[in-house]
Amino acid sequence: MEQRNLRCARCCGGTLAFRPVIRFNGTVSTAAPATSSSNSYIYYRGGMVLEATTSPAPWGRVIVPYSFRGPGTICAERGVYDNGTKLNDHVFDRAFDGSVNPKDAATFGDGRNMDIDEMARFTRTNRHLPTMKGRDSWRVEGGFSLGDLTNQLWTTAETQALYMTELNDRLDVIELLSNDRPLEPVEMGLAKKQLCSMGHYTEAEKAALVKTLEARTVTTNQR
Repeated sequence: MEQRNLRCARCCGGTLAFRPVIRFNGTVSTAAPATSSSNSYIYYRGGMVLEATTSPAPWGRVIVPYSFRGPGTICAERGVYDNGTKLNDHVFDRAFDGSVNPKDAATFGDGRNMDIDEMARFTRTNRHLPTMKGRDSWRVEGGFSLGDLTNQLWTTAETQALYMTELNDRLDVIELLSNDRPLEPVEMGLAKKQLCSMGHYTEAEKAALVKTLEARTVTTNQR
C-alpha cells in the first residue's frame, strides 16, 4: 500500500493529507508477536472511503452517508460487512422456550431477560439499556466492533418487542376491566395470565378481579 498527497474538500467533506492506494498484487504478511493484530493486516493511520468502482471518475459518488468521516473510519458506498458477526435469537428462545438454543448456550446461557420494571431500574442507575454497553465499556474497549454493535442492537430490538407485547397485553386487561361486555374464553385466559403477573395487586385483589371476569365469560353452552 502506498500513500499519495491529496487535498480533497469537495469530494470527501474535508481536507486530508493522505489517501491510501491499495494494490492487491503484493505480499500480505502475518502480524508479528506482541502486536494488536493476530492475522494478516494493513496498518494505516487515516480513514478509508470505498467505492464500488472508480469509473467513470474516481470519488465522483462520495456523498453522504458514506463521505469521509475522519481518521480510523471506514465509509463504503455499498456498506461494511463484519464477518465476525454472529446473529442469534437467544432473547426469543429464552422468552418462548424457557432456555436458549444449545448452540448459543456457551455465550448466552447464563443471561436472562429483564422485565420492564427491572429494565427501568437498571437504566436509571447505569444510564444505558441492559442490552447495550455503556460509555464505560466504550472507553475500556476503545469503541465497539461492527459485529459487537450489531448484536447489541439485535438483542435490544428483540427485547423491546417483548416489552411492547407485554404492555399491549396489560392495556387489553385494563380495557376488559373498564367495561361490562361479555368475554370470550380466550380473552379470559389472557386476562387471567396478565392479572397474575401484575405485582401491584394483592393476591386477594387478583382473585376478586378474576372472579369478576369469569362471571362475564360466555361459554359455548351460553351462546
